[in-house]
Amino acid sequence: MIKKLRQFVEEGMQKAPSQQRDSILLYADFSDEPMAKLWHALDRLSPKHLDLYALVDCEDCHVEPLNTLKHQWDDLESLTLRNICEPDFMTHALNTFSQISSLTLDHCCCIEDFPIALTGLKHLCVLENNACDMFGNAVDNIPNLANVLEVLEIESTNNCDFACAYDPQDFRDCLRKCMNIWEFWLAASYQDSLDTDLASYIPPFVGKLMLRFTRSLPFLHDIDDWIMHACDRTWLPHLKSFQLTVDPESCVRGLEGNTKSGQWTRILDNPPWELSPEAFDKEFERKQGVLYAVLKLSRPEIELLT
Repeated sequence: MIKKLRQFVEEGMQKAPSQQRDSILLYADFSDEPMAKLWHALDRLSPKHLDLYALVDCEDCHVEPLNTLKHQWDDLESLTLRNICEPDFMTHALNTFSQISSLTLDHCCCIEDFPIALTGLKHLCVLENNACDMFGNAVDNIPNLANVLEVLEIESTNNCDFACAYDPQDFRDCLRKCMNIWEFWLAASYQDSLDTDLASYIPPFVGKLMLRFTRSLPFLHDIDDWIMHACDRTWLPHLKSFQLTVDPESCVRGLEGNTKSGQWTRILDNPPWELSPEAFDKEFERKQGVLYAVLKLSRPEIELLT
């Protein structure tokens, strides 16, 4: 395989710059992969995109040899990590990872240490596991991230967040610090309480806002707060596109007698014991309609997605 890789790289180097390969996807099947000789076989490439995929039973991916390449990957723009569960992984290839402008953490876990030289990160996407915790660590540990981040995508629906240092309020506070976010996409669950008390924490420069939550009575109740904010023309003055939806596969939470409802149900007066998904969706669609109408009235050009 190494021989074929070297031949592949050599053939690619003979092509015009516009035709050379700019993306690399590597799978790590075992704990000692990728081996150093594999990285060095790719030495002469200068990719713009690197995707590292570790199997669940591996959860590791050796990148230290990137520091020793003769031809450093100075053109790398985006890094995607899948299933990586090593807190200081991002620091293992400082020269390569510090220059990226886009980072995706897909089902990673406990990525806590980030290169302090990672000052040009404009796009951050964190999907599942302790996604909100990793976002909080990024904001707290990457200098100037809150000032340069433009696109933020967070998906936290598998109930793995907020087990250690951070809590839901910490997430909201970190979000509010990111004053230059233009696009914000969030999918969150009722269990983490991120479906309530969020409207006032959205950075004011946001132009595209996409939200998906699970069915819950506190969330249904909280839509009234979104409507109140939407009535204020100074709230999110740059908003051009908006979507608020519910996960069609989720059950209704926050019911009286639901032992897992937790403290978030207490904000409601006399929550019902039963509510079908169909009844929930009917009331959600009514409130969503009111919210969308208010937004359309104050922002006639806004794109409202259902």
